[in-house]
Amino acid sequence: MRLRVAVIGSGGAGRAHAVGYAKLSDVEMVGVADINHTRAQALSEEVHTAPFSSYQDMIKQTRPDAVSVCTPESQHAEPTIYALSHGCHVLCEKIMAHDLKSGEQMVATARNHQRMLAVNYNYRYIDSVIALKQLIESEALGELRMVSLNVHAYCHHHALDLIRFWFGEFDQVTAVLTENQAERHYGWNEADTMLYIPSVNECTAIRIGKLVVSLNACHRAFSYPLMEITCYGTNGRVKISDMMINAINGDLLIQHGGETTRIPGEPLGLDDMFYRSIEGWVDAVQGRRQISTSGLDGLRIMQIEAAISQSHAAGIPVNLGQELGNTLP
Repeated sequence: MRLRVAVIGSGGAGRAHAVGYAKLSDVEMVGVADINHTRAQALSEEVHTAPFSSYQDMIKQTRPDAVSVCTPESQHAEPTIYALSHGCHVLCEKIMAHDLKSGEQMVATARNHQRMLAVNYNYRYIDSVIALKQLIESEALGELRMVSLNVHAYCHHHALDLIRFWFGEFDQVTAVLTENQAERHYGWNEADTMLYIPSVNECTAIRIGKLVVSLNACHRAFSYPLMEITCYGTNGRVKISDMMINAINGDLLIQHGGETTRIPGEPLGLDDMFYRSIEGWVDAVQGRRQISTSGLDGLRIMQIEAAISQSHAAGIPVNLGQELGNTLP
């Protein structure tokens, strides 16, 4: 059965979702909605579907099975909750919502209406990221002793998600930030509670069991790759380097048993990442695989961001727990 899908928001992310859907043979695009009707019209013509100025009208008239929410980050909650309440499964762009309460309401709505909610942390589909997870799970590196990530601030939220993907749940964060409201990403003004993208720089120590991970992020510094990750274990070291915007795989360097292996990354751009994540989402809705990053995963990243902001403001370590919003309405 073909999956009927629609996209809310026709900017850069919305176009990437729509184009990804259009490439899949078991998907029927039924609509694109944007308050800017000219932009919705242009995208609808590209992917051969109907344009709408209102996502409410689009959902009522076309009754899609699944919806992508690709509005600006601070405007995710309302269309997500509306779509879930009207029987749609929802893939929401990251960050999931602008505050914890809204994120909790999104997860609770999905649960109450028995719909799938996913958040598009598509870096989990990078080949080198998957290879690193396999190395960690195989224990080829022995016991991990130290992990460090240096990232462009634009990828900070991806870094938090990947740390959970590789190493598990956070126990504690201790953070130091330099903030400048004038440099907030796209006018993002929730920095007191939801960090999303550090405005200047950040250094966070993350405790996961006995492991400590250092996460360093900087904004407006384009002289280094989007992300670099190094893991040190008792039996070896592995590093992903040179993850660039149009070569996101980077290079994988493995030092183990006295030998060094360098695996150059296959060409992989951000459009490819969007397509892989859209394909994975459709597979999940169709029952062929599990959701890569669920609404609960997205909420947990929000809780971690809130903890980082809280740690910096108070100058103390913050434990991840019930006080950060694990109890849903």
